[in-house]
Amino acid sequence: MNTFKNKWYKLDNAAKIFPAVITKETPAVFRIQAVLKEPIKIKSLQDCLDSVINRFPYFKVYLRKGFFWYYLDPNPLPFTITPESDRPNKPFNLNKKYEYPLRVIVYKNHVSVEFAHILTDGTGGLEFLKTLLAAYFKKTGIIEVDWENILNPDTKPDVEEFEDGYNRYFNRNVPKPDKISKAFHLSDTKLKHHEFSSLLAQVDETKLHSLAISFNVSITGLLAAVYLYCLQEIYLELPPKERKKNNPIIRVQIPINLRNIFPSKTMRNFALFIMPEIDMRLGTYSFEEILKTVHHNMKLLSDKKQILKIIYRNVRSEKNIFVRLFPLFFKNIVLSILFKSLGTKLYSGVITNLGKVNLPEEFSSHIDSFRFIAPPAPKLVKKNMAVISYNNKTIISFGDNSGSKQFEQKYIRFLIGKGLNIKVLTFKQ
Repeated sequence: MNTFKNKWYKLDNAAKIFPAVITKETPAVFRIQAVLKEPIKIKSLQDCLDSVINRFPYFKVYLRKGFFWYYLDPNPLPFTITPESDRPNKPFNLNKKYEYPLRVIVYKNHVSVEFAHILTDGTGGLEFLKTLLAAYFKKTGIIEVDWENILNPDTKPDVEEFEDGYNRYFNRNVPKPDKISKAFHLSDTKLKHHEFSSLLAQVDETKLHSLAISFNVSITGLLAAVYLYCLQEIYLELPPKERKKNNPIIRVQIPINLRNIFPSKTMRNFALFIMPEIDMRLGTYSFEEILKTVHHNMKLLSDKKQILKIIYRNVRSEKNIFVRLFPLFFKNIVLSILFKSLGTKLYSGVITNLGKVNLPEEFSSHIDSFRFIAPPAPKLVKKNMAVISYNNKTIISFGDNSGSKQFEQKYIRFLIGKGLNIKVLTFKQ
């Protein structure tokens, strides 16, 4: 296992695929943003960042290319705040020496972190932002921080924070998961290259939770069911000839935090996907039928034994001696082909829910809300959603690289139809 005493870090199992498949359109970059109630003092935040980045040595790195694998080397350059740009989740130039695979961005009262997925997942990114906010509040005298549920920058990182959770829980004695068919995808539109956009919808968390409870499902289950229902509407509105050309399986990909299933303090990637689906060959589904399907699919697919099968499938090739001896350029070709053939073709959309941000009560007087913008969806998938809640505000982010807002309009109208008030925002508001 690599620790903070080592000079370099292996990519975790999930991260290994990203250098081979990253493009300008799909940079595998996500953003988590905190909206404060007062303008940010940039000098104070930079002073905090100088110490906070050293608390996370597995983030204070840059990507390097070896003969067999990519790896992460400690970055000797200072890490500085970046000004806001015209759009979120821009790609990193990971081929550039000493390029940090993360950013801290400040705009008025907004502080954002953007991570390349080669470093971590949403959970790891959120923990970094929580530490930065706590350090800033302490330095500016806003809050006397006790570091409850927050990583203290004055402490050394736990050895477990560096671990590859997938390899830790790999079991070579379990079977592979069953293969699944290709899924339905939204039609192409004439959008210029690299034009990723994000639309934010704010909803009262208490009312959203009450709606989910009324259906006896979780918030994630409710929002995933709405996702499938809206895709079903779009599928049924297609001309008959076009509908016949499309795959009849509508499937949504939902990342789950494996730290909730397998004990781990890792700050690197440790998530996998479950994919509830509906089969349009069986006829049109009512919303209640979709809710029931999603609810039971999520329970079954997130079972520990089912997850072990996925971990086995993903990790076993990495441990194969012949695969390990292939040079990196050949691995990149194979990984790119597998990603396109076995990855993006299997799901119709993505919904990621980071859940409720856990911070001490006194922080809520100084933080208005959090936003989470998922990595731009692959060209074939076109859409995704990301969800995060804080201070009784749930923010739903709709990511798009198609140029069409048909899906977002249907989704928001559906929520309004269920009695929820929606406030539409942009990422700079």
